[in-house]
Amino acid sequence: MGCWLEFGTTLNTPIALITAFCSGTGLHTFDTCNRVGCAQVLPSMVWQLTIGRCSNTNLCMKIPAFVIGVVLIACLCPDGFGADKKGDSSAWKSLFDGKTLKGWHHVGDGKWVVENGAIVGKTQKAAKLYGLLVSDKKYRDLRVKFSFKSLEGNSGFYVRGHIKPPDRAHGLQVEVDPRNYTGGIYESYGRAWVSRPDADKVKEAYKLDQWNEMEILADGGHVVTWLNGIKIAELKNDPVVEPGHLVLQMHSGNKMLVMFKDIRIQTLGK
Repeated sequence: MGCWLEFGTTLNTPIALITAFCSGTGLHTFDTCNRVGCAQVLPSMVWQLTIGRCSNTNLCMKIPAFVIGVVLIACLCPDGFGADKKGDSSAWKSLFDGKTLKGWHHVGDGKWVVENGAIVGKTQKAAKLYGLLVSDKKYRDLRVKFSFKSLEGNSGFYVRGHIKPPDRAHGLQVEVDPRNYTGGIYESYGRAWVSRPDADKVKEAYKLDQWNEMEILADGGHVVTWLNGIKIAELKNDPVVEPGHLVLQMHSGNKMLVMFKDIRIQTLGK
């Protein structure tokens, strides 16, 4: 969503001040009057005013200076128009209400419950099957954020996951693990590691036995992960882009205790 305006002034020498179209992809300048320079498309968060002479004063309007200021503020604050980054088509939406597992369903072993505002996955002993909590809806291009605390066993968070009973989740898994794998991108039942994380970088970012925040961007064949704001892994030009489920995982063969909360998503438009 964006805004575009055209305006100018007719003083002693006609001047056209034309700025317009602000959006998350940048500021585009347009001109109905002949002016010095050419129209430009500027990258996000880079802004420019274009001032040129009008060749036809009938095309220009008298507009007070304060209006110019208002338009500049609007264009310099893209968040006010619901734009965050390139391709965004919606606001952030919560996928967990903090009280129930509405919007999710359980596949395989283990137990998923809500405790103290968090989704808790746990097993009392090593489970035979994986324990999966699967989103009812499917998604393709998205940005997702969530907080997690990994206390025991290996876990993960899938984007574009596909379920094959009784307990298999196929697709890209972002590792959630108290060791040095967290944030790495792994394709289950496929290519294995597609972007293995740097252990030192994970150690720097990871908070042991505390809440951590993960962000995942999956936009076409481009997948990126951030752990507590630090970029961990990146996958480019990946051919697997079909829509799929979000999946929380408890690994089989482990005694498990993992927690998730504040799960929110922003779908990306094309």
